[in-house]
Amino acid sequence: MDRKFTIFILILLLLAVIGVFWWWTAKEKESEEGKSVWKIELVREGYEVIETSEGKFLENKKYGLEVKVPEGWIVKDYGTEIDLLSPETEFDEYGGVSMESIREKGACGVSVEIIKCEKVDPEIETDAEEIEFLISETQKNPAQMEEKGYELIEIGDHLALKKVSAKGKRISVNIVISNIVYSFDTYVFFEKCSQEFDKVLQTVEIRK
Repeated sequence: MDRKFTIFILILLLLAVIGVFWWWTAKEKESEEGKSVWKIELVREGYEVIETSEGKFLENKKYGLEVKVPEGWIVKDYGTEIDLLSPETEFDEYGGVSMESIREKGACGVSVEIIKCEKVDPEIETDAEEIEFLISETQKNPAQMEEKGYELIEIGDHLALKKVSAKGKRISVNIVISNIVYSFDTYVFFEKCSQEFDKVLQTVEIRK
């Protein structure tokens, strides 16, 4: 009985060692595979809201970004994401957008992000490189890429990649300048939200 018990304990210890080894190997592999994905910096600093005789503007002078805020809209700073929200928007107790104000009052919004990408693995694309690749593919095969929801638009002097989700509920527009991505998103709960998004995009200026 003692011998069987000893063998049983040894088997458990062996399985434990194998389990720890597998976990550590998987963790290192995950770290290696994920390092380029997470090697980005969402810009937090430099955003300002400027009031002028021409209206209210969201600016980030360091990155050359300027966006006109629609009249009456709210500017909400969520750290790395700045949201422009229509007057109907209401907020929950945590400062997030109330879904009731969207469903019942037809609130719309536009999110603005600046993302700095750093190349850390020559074999894996950064977000900026992936967007540039998609822009190139859309230029070469516009009809084929349109079927996937992609199209090219111009924002100021810059070419931008527009992506409409399969169900048409989300629209994203990305501009790449060097290793920096200027990202604009909206959720289309109502047709007017898509129209408001287009109006905001028409005011975007990037001086880089």
